Amino acid sequence: MATPSQIRLTVEDTGIVKFKPQTEEAAVKTSELLQENHDKHHIFFNDDGFHNHIAHHLLSLYGLGASATIIERQYRHNAGYQKSAISVDERIVQDMSNPELFKKYLGQGKYYHDFLIFWQKEMENKGWENVLNEYVFAGNDRADDMFARLYAGFLHPLIHLGFGIEFRQPAIVAEALAQAAIHTTWMTPYLLKTEAASTDPSSKTFPQLIDEMRNDQTLVDSVHSEDDNKIRDGILKRAPDKMIIYAKQWTVLPGELEKKTVEMMNATVYFTAAAQHPPKQVSAFMLHL
Repeated sequence: MATPSQIRLTVEDTGIVKFKPQTEEAAVKTSELLQENHDKHHIFFNDDGFHNHIAHHLLSLYGLGASATIIERQYRHNAGYQKSAISVDERIVQDMSNPELFKKYLGQGKYYHDFLIFWQKEMENKGWENVLNEYVFAGNDRADDMFARLYAGFLHPLIHLGFGIEFRQPAIVAEALAQAAIHTTWMTPYLLKTEAASTDPSSKTFPQLIDEMRNDQTLVDSVHSEDDNKIRDGILKRAPDKMIIYAKQWTVLPGELEKKTVEMMNATVYFTAAAQHPPKQVSAFMLHL
């Protein structure tokens, strides 16, 4: 059984898209490799904060029905350059139980494994669902801070959390929360301001909003080629209010989740294709989706 510290996939734990049946051999091997990654590696593979994608990679392969041999080969291909785990300081883990002391460790990569153990202990006592409700979805200052951190690092903590939930692995959920906790909060003001400004449902579609943004010269000019991070150092530095105007119009009402998800995915495929192919080719391609 999967726990907050032990990864245990079954042949049923293959994600939302049931592509092909999995084997017990692949379930055991993938669990073993994910556990090795969990125990031995940092969530960043270098000092610049580049993300360890092993969990995403292996779970995607497993969900698509890859064999144990392929999964192990791909793991070994990526394991060699990962950063090693940092020793855990039990005093710091204890400190994290104090809401005020918790704050002083946020945003610092060296505390990843301390946060990992902290979240594991919280989940063992409360259950992973209750931990998410308390620390991410409660709507108080601490939860809003953690919720926004999930969107940092170009959504990597949120992606990681999605894999943990989809494949029913609390240990991966713990990794996601630990990863979120060591990210910075440069996205937080933008996200909270957008949420506050989005008071009325909008009928605009995702493609409509993207077209409007692409045709807004102020927004286009806010990004400079020399910007290290085109979102942080460009859009959110030079045109944050304009970006909020567009973002607040993307609303998802209760009962619309599936519809909006499909709309967003189709739009992403369309605009990606449009950037690479002539319009007639794109139109022909979209007819087959």
